[in-house]
Amino acid sequence: MESVAVGVWVPSGGRHEPGRLQGVSHFLEHMLFKGTGRRSARQISEAIEGIGGTLNGFTSEECTCFLARVRKTHLEDAIDVLLEMVTAPRLDPAEIDKEKGVILEELRMYRDNPAYHIHEMIQSVMWAGQPLGRSLLGTPGTIAAMKREDIAAYHRRSYAPSRISVVACGALQPGEVVRLVGERMGEGSPRRLRGPVRAVFNRTRDRVAVDTRQVEQVNLAFGFPGYSRGHPDRQALILLSIILGGNMSSRLFQEVREKRGWVYSIRSETDTYRDGGALVFTAGLPPEKVGPTVKVIRRILAGIGERRISARELTRAREYYLGQKALSMEGTSSRMLWLGGNLCCADKVMTPEQVFRNINRVTSEDIVRVANRVFRPGRSCAALIGPPESAGLTPDELLPT
Repeated sequence: MESVAVGVWVPSGGRHEPGRLQGVSHFLEHMLFKGTGRRSARQISEAIEGIGGTLNGFTSEECTCFLARVRKTHLEDAIDVLLEMVTAPRLDPAEIDKEKGVILEELRMYRDNPAYHIHEMIQSVMWAGQPLGRSLLGTPGTIAAMKREDIAAYHRRSYAPSRISVVACGALQPGEVVRLVGERMGEGSPRRLRGPVRAVFNRTRDRVAVDTRQVEQVNLAFGFPGYSRGHPDRQALILLSIILGGNMSSRLFQEVREKRGWVYSIRSETDTYRDGGALVFTAGLPPEKVGPTVKVIRRILAGIGERRISARELTRAREYYLGQKALSMEGTSSRMLWLGGNLCCADKVMTPEQVFRNINRVTSEDIVRVANRVFRPGRSCAALIGPPESAGLTPDELLPT
C-alpha cells in the first residue's frame, strides 16, 4: 500500500459524562482541532492537508478518535500532529465561546433532519434515564453553561497518557510506530476512572416517543434489547439483523418495499456496547401506511421465531457479512477503525479471521433461539416523527411486540 492510517483513541464518550456536562466529549473533540501551544487551528490542518493527507475525528458513546491518513512517507507527520492535538490543546476561551455557536447550529441541523433525529429518539427510549439515552451533542443548556475549566478538567481526567491508544495500519514498520509514539508520549502514570453507569434496556411501560411535526414522510424506529461486544450470541444477532433488514434481499425490504411499495427505506442494524446492546429497525414511509407497516413488521418478527431459517437464507446472510467485512478490510482507514474500536472499547483485538470463524459457526437454530429471546413480548421500544394524523396509534398498536 501507499498509505498509512493513524488513529489516536481515548476510551471516553457520551456515556462517561456527568449530566451537567452532557456533550463535553464531543465539545472537546471540536476544541482539539482549534490549536495547541505550537500550532494554530490553520497550522494543524495545513500540516496534514499540505502533505496530501486527511484529518478527522469523531465521538461515540464509548470512545473518541482522532485520525489521519497520509502517504507512507509522512507517517511521522501524522503521529506528531495527532499526539500534539490530543495531549496539548490550547483550549482558548475565545475559541470555546465561538465553538458553542457552531455546536448549537449542529444541534439544530440534526434536530431538523428527521432521519437522523429518529435515532436519537429511539436511543432516549431504549436507554431511558441513562447516559446512553442522552444526545452526544449535549443540549442548548449544557453547551451554553460549559466553562473552560470544565472542559480542561475533563481533558486532564480522560486524556491521561496511560488512557490513550495509538493504532496505525498500512505501509509501516511496527517498531517505528512504537518509537515515534514513545518519543512523544513517554510512559505516563496509570490512571483508571470510574466505569460508566451500567446499560439497562428500558423495562418500564413508557416505551414510545412521538415527535409531531408537519413533514411529508414519517420516520419510524423500533428497538429491541441486544448483546454486548463480548456476548457469545452477538454473531447470531448480527446474522438475524441481516436476514430481517440488513440489505435489499432481506425479509423486511422484500415484503414492505418490493412487494407493497409502502416505504422508501427500511433496514435494521445492531448497536453494541461493553455491557449491552440493541437491535434497531428504521423506516421512512407515508403517514397512512404506519399502521399497516407495523402489522407486517409484527408478523415477520413473530414468524422468524416460529420456523427454521433455510440453509440458503443463512448462507446468503453469512456471505453478505463476510464479503462486506473483507472488502472493508482492504482499506487502511477501515482496518484502523476496526482494530481501534476493539482495542479502545473492548480491551482486546480480534482479528477479522477470528470473527469470520465465529460467524461460520452460527447455525439456523442459533438465530431462531436468539430471535425468540430478543423479540419477547413487552420488551420493544418505538419512536415516531410525523404529522398529527400519523401519531394516532396507541402505544400498544405502535409497538411491534
